[in-house]
Parts: sequence; C-alpha cells; structure tokens
Amino acid sequence: MKEERIDARLGQRPISQEDRTLKTGRELKQGEAVVAIRPPPPKPAADSPRVRAAALLEEDRARVKREAALRE
Repeated sequence: MKEERIDARLGQRPISQEDRTLKTGRELKQGEAVVAIRPPPPKPAADSPRVRAAALLEEDRARVKREAALRE
C-alpha cells in the first residue's frame, strides 16, 4: 500500500513525466529522485594492441612472482 502511494506521488511530479530529451541511458526512480545510469564502457576487441599488452603484462607479473618464490 505504501508503494502505491509513492508511485502515485511520483506520477504527479514533473520530473517523472516522459521527456525524451532529458533521458540519457537507463533511468531508475528511487524515492523521489531520478538517477541516470550510463551504459558500461565498450570492451576493446580481443585482437587490439591494448588487450595483447595487458595479457603480456599479466604473464610477466606471474613469471616474476614465480621466480621470486623460487629464489626464497
């Protein structure tokens, strides 16, 4: 019952009415506030230089850790 009253109040507020120009991404209504959420950033392609560099860096870090563990 309380949620119905909140929903009714939200429907009367100007910010909750449809205005296509103000919407960016997905919007969630929490209480009386409207929160806009950006979509996640696009993932780089698997064959991009950044992905290859990140994989090489991971391998190097793992190798250094293994070598450090063997020395101890």
